[in-house]
Amino acid sequence: MNLKQLIETLGKAEVEGTVDREIIGIAYDSRSVTPNKLFIALRGSSVDGHNYIRTVAEKGASAVICEQKGPVYKGMTRIIVPDSRKAMPLIAAEFYGHPADKLDMIGVTGTNGKTTVTFLCKAILEKEGIRSGLLGTIRYEIDERMIPAQRTTPEAPDIQSMLSKMVYAGVKSCVMEVSSHALAQGRVGGICFNTGVFTNLTQDHLDYHGSMENYFECKKRLFQMGFEKNPSFKAVINIDDAAGRKLSEIFADKEFVFTYGLNSKAMIYADEVKLFSDYTQMKIYLPQGSFWIKIPMVGRFNVLNVLAAVGVGLAHRISPDRIIAALEKAPLIPGRLERIVAGQPFTVLVDYAHTDDAMRNVLETLKELKKGKILTVFGCGGSRDKGKRFKMGAVAAEYSDYTIITSDNPRHEKPLDIALQVEKGYRSIREDGYEVELDRALAIERGIRAAQPEDIVLICGKGHETYQEFDGVLLPFDDRLQAYSALSSLNYCREEEN
Repeated sequence: MNLKQLIETLGKAEVEGTVDREIIGIAYDSRSVTPNKLFIALRGSSVDGHNYIRTVAEKGASAVICEQKGPVYKGMTRIIVPDSRKAMPLIAAEFYGHPADKLDMIGVTGTNGKTTVTFLCKAILEKEGIRSGLLGTIRYEIDERMIPAQRTTPEAPDIQSMLSKMVYAGVKSCVMEVSSHALAQGRVGGICFNTGVFTNLTQDHLDYHGSMENYFECKKRLFQMGFEKNPSFKAVINIDDAAGRKLSEIFADKEFVFTYGLNSKAMIYADEVKLFSDYTQMKIYLPQGSFWIKIPMVGRFNVLNVLAAVGVGLAHRISPDRIIAALEKAPLIPGRLERIVAGQPFTVLVDYAHTDDAMRNVLETLKELKKGKILTVFGCGGSRDKGKRFKMGAVAAEYSDYTIITSDNPRHEKPLDIALQVEKGYRSIREDGYEVELDRALAIERGIRAAQPEDIVLICGKGHETYQEFDGVLLPFDDRLQAYSALSSLNYCREEEN
């Protein structure tokens, strides 16, 4: 694309150099710059892209979008804007031909449940014959292609690139997780969403947002943008959650608001919930009537995730019987109460729960189902919201019979410092029934070796992740593989090898 055409979307911008240049791609990381690309210099918390402008000029970049004047390097045009990050989604959408306008865009936001809801929504749409893509925490799905996710919501150029590939492949709908960071940083700017889902709001990411009020305001942006840009935008909101109720009240005058919850005040609600070890049964109430449904998922918290997906189905005018048929055959989601089966006489589960609310939801479910003891292995991530560590420790002490506090992704913190903060929360409830083992592999092995018949071993925090991060270095680590390894050392073998 010609640079002149590309930057017209920015409105006023100060240009140093010619705009008659061809742009073959967009880069926001100097390491990915090749000749004739446009580099966008972003100011980050630890790295400032403006420090690499000379480097990208030497690598042959055709142009740079930045926030400050400086040397004009031969062969590279400088475009100065007030905010590079705000400019990036506009540039990316224009470069890739506004692919979101050609797709039915469904955005799911909230602290917990986003991944499950997106998978369930995709299952409903696919059952209806609507080819759908997915962007989320576990992976990015473009038609038949699956790409491991680097982050919940990618940067704008990556989003637009993948959306354009979906359009090219004939995909008609895209379900995506929309994180609060993505909303705060404008990564989804340039996308006109057709449907927005709000799952809940519990403490997380306060290291970034500063307060729950700011956190809520970020989540609210998805719906503000939706209603402002799209007159037929549909909101699906959990009103069991206090923030969800507030959100539904803010947009009460809008035509298409679908509320859900476990109380009859919601448009979509459920009762007579029956929990079993490998499925959940419930009666759901819709404007069209009441229906029984049996889903291949466990946990009372998953009832709300199912109701959210039902809301999206109804918003798409899919009949209740088709929605129910899709959900009853929904695929299991990696790292979400994922069973590790190797012929052992006890249950081993791996779950992504990494907030106190998510952990409480999982443990409350297991407490209802347990016949033996609950042994929990978990840690908290470093360089993130420190306030939830105490709370997660307290939740473990309240619901678990025995807890092993370990490391998660320490990042740039000392694992012991994190563990001691978790331990403090645990000891606020009880003094016994726990140990600290910073080696996560050893902690998982200890939890499994301690299990007796009919016990439940819950390994929390990382779920589908296949690494641990120590001071900027990613080391291979998969809770599921570690659990299988521990079971193998006890002479159990995987189910498929029996």
